[in-house]
Amino acid sequence: MVPPRRAPAEESLTSGRGALTLLMSLFLVMLAVFATLVALSSMQKNRVRAVMASLDTAFAARGRGPLIRLPEIEASAILPGEGLPLFQRLGAQVGADIEGAHVDLAGNGAVLVLRLPIERLFDPEQAELLAVRAGLLDRLADALRQPPAGVRVDLQALIGINTAVGATLGHDLAVSRAAAFARTLFRRGVPADLIAAGLEHGQAGEIRLILSVHAAGGPHG
Repeated sequence: MVPPRRAPAEESLTSGRGALTLLMSLFLVMLAVFATLVALSSMQKNRVRAVMASLDTAFAARGRGPLIRLPEIEASAILPGEGLPLFQRLGAQVGADIEGAHVDLAGNGAVLVLRLPIERLFDPEQAELLAVRAGLLDRLADALRQPPAGVRVDLQALIGINTAVGATLGHDLAVSRAAAFARTLFRRGVPADLIAAGLEHGQAGEIRLILSVHAAGGPHG
């Protein structure tokens, strides 16, 4: 027996319900994906805040010292004079290229301290290094990878933040920037044990790059 043929209006209604069901299914899938992305983003922010809180607690008694513990520069391990030509050249280049840079030589030329405005290195409100700073990063990488014979050059990169009670604005970004700076040098072939990057109680909006010369194979090697 041939089943009765549906009326056109009934077929249109059934088709419309199927399309509506499909649209609702797609909407629910998109909503689930959006909720997952929001949850992951919130988890990441909470992780960073938890790390910063633990660092603030752990280093609260250190006054204006680093929030992330870095290798101490031991006076006995520094080689006076060995880095002077390299650091003089590097300091002069940085001072000429970056507006607002402060260059200091210490330890009879064994320590070079570069204080740079953070906005001269990174995109505004981003953890991406400015493309125009590729030359600076190349020179830093060369100094670390190809030091004078018989010595080793270490680098500490410290981003200053405001650590007053309740002043957490920008901490997440500072963490990301410190990590991005170190990763950029790693990608240029610098061994990981020559770089330490972190945050410090200090001038917010400033990064300090501290290069020091040590005997190759010494206590820091």
